[in-house]
Amino acid sequence: MYAKCGLLASGLKMFDEMPMKNLFSWTLVISGSVQTGEFEMGLGVYLEMRRTGLVPNEFALGCVTKGSDALGNNELVGDIEDAERVFECMDNHVGCWNAMILGYAQCDYGFESLMAMCLMQYKGIPMDAFTFINALKGCLIVGNLNFGRQIHGLIIQSEVAFSTAVMNSLMDMYFKNREELYALKVFDRLQDKDIISWNTVFSGLSQGDDTREIGRFFHKLMLTGLKPNCVTFSILFRFCGEALDLVSGLQFYCLALQFGISDEISVTTSLINTFSKCGAMGKACLVFKSAPFKSIRTCNKMISG
Repeated sequence: MYAKCGLLASGLKMFDEMPMKNLFSWTLVISGSVQTGEFEMGLGVYLEMRRTGLVPNEFALGCVTKGSDALGNNELVGDIEDAERVFECMDNHVGCWNAMILGYAQCDYGFESLMAMCLMQYKGIPMDAFTFINALKGCLIVGNLNFGRQIHGLIIQSEVAFSTAVMNSLMDMYFKNREELYALKVFDRLQDKDIISWNTVFSGLSQGDDTREIGRFFHKLMLTGLKPNCVTFSILFRFCGEALDLVSGLQFYCLALQFGISDEISVTTSLINTFSKCGAMGKACLVFKSAPFKSIRTCNKMISG
C-alpha cells in the first residue's frame, strides 16, 4: 500500500521492523521497488530474500523479471560484472536470461551473448521469441554468418518458427551479412508479413543499387493493402539519394503526400537529403520551407545540402 502511494521509504521502514518476514512481505517489497522504478533495490531485496532460504513464487519471479531490465541498464553503463553477479543469483527464468543476452549485445559483447544462449540451451531452459531476437543481435556483433545459420536452425525447431518478429530479425541478420538470397527466402516463406517485414526488405535492398527491385517490392506492398509508414519512406528516400535517382524520389514523394505522411520530420529530412544529393536544391528548399516542423537534423541536412 505504501509503495502504491509513492511512500516506498515508509514501506521499507515498516518491513525492516517486522520481526517475522514471510514470502508475501518480501514479494511486496520487491514489487514496490520495481513499480517505483527502483530496479536495483528490487533486485537487491530479491537476492537478500534468497539468502534467507525462501523460494520465490510466480509473483516474486514476475516482479524480478520486470526489474531484470536493470540488468540491461547496468551493461549500458559498462557495469557488466555487477549485472553478471545479480544474474548468477537468479532463478532460471527465461526473462532473466533474455535480459542478460540483450545486455551483452547492447554492450557489444556479441560472443558472450551467444554463449549465454548456448548455456541456456544446455540447461534446458525453453527459449522464446525474445531469446532469438536478442541472440541475433549478438550474432551481428560477432559478424559470423555460421552462428546466424545455427540460430536459424534452432528457430526452425522451436515453437516460434512462425513468429513474425523473429523472422524479421532473421532477415535483418542475413541482409547485414550480405546474404540477400537467404533473407528474401525467409521473407517469401513468412506468412504474416507486417510493415516491419517490408521495411526490413527495403532496408536490405537499399544496400545495393537496383532501383527496379525496390520498385517491384514496393508494388507488392501496395497489393497487400498494408500502409507504408514513415520508416518506409525514409528508407526509400535515402536509397534514391544514394542512387542519385531523382525520378524515383519524386514518385515516392507523391505517394508520401497521398498517404498523408510527407510532413513527418523523418520523411522531410530524408527527402531534403535526396533532393540535395540529386542536385535539386530548389525542391529541397521548397520542402524545407513548407515543413510544419523542423528538427535540428532537418536544418543540418538543409545546410549541408
